[in-house]
Amino acid sequence: MSKNEIKKPNIEGLKKAQESFKKIINKKPSEELLKGIGLVSLDKPSEILSIWDNRGTDKETQDCMTFVIDEDFDGTGKLKTCLGTSYNGVSFSQFSSCQEGEHLGTKVEWDSLSKEIRQHVVNRLAEEWKLEI
Repeated sequence: MSKNEIKKPNIEGLKKAQESFKKIINKKPSEELLKGIGLVSLDKPSEILSIWDNRGTDKETQDCMTFVIDEDFDGTGKLKTCLGTSYNGVSFSQFSSCQEGEHLGTKVEWDSLSKEIRQHVVNRLAEEWKLEI
C-alpha cells in the first residue's frame, strides 16, 4: 500500500467493538466501581484496632498515618499488621508490621479523617483481605 492510499476500515472489527461497548454500558455498576467512586460505606472497618498520626511531631515521616490492624503479624502477638499511609494515601501506602502505641504518634479517631483517606483505607483492606464492604 502506498502512502497516498487510504486504508479501508475493518467493518467486522468495528461491529464487534460496538457490540462489546453496548454490553458494557448496559451493565449494572459493579461493587468495584462503586467503591472506586465512593458509593460504599465509609464506616470504620472492624479490623482496625487504632489509628495514629505522627504529623507535627519530631518523628514526622512520609507514612505519617498508621492504621493498626487486628492481625498478629509474626505469631508472637507482639507485632500487628499495619497500613502506613501519607496523610491522603496518595503518595505512600504500604502494609507492614508495628507495635501499637504512642511511639506511632497521636491517637486519632476514624471520623476525624478526611473522606479521601477513609476511602483509601477501606479499599486497601478490601483488596488485601477480600473483605465485603
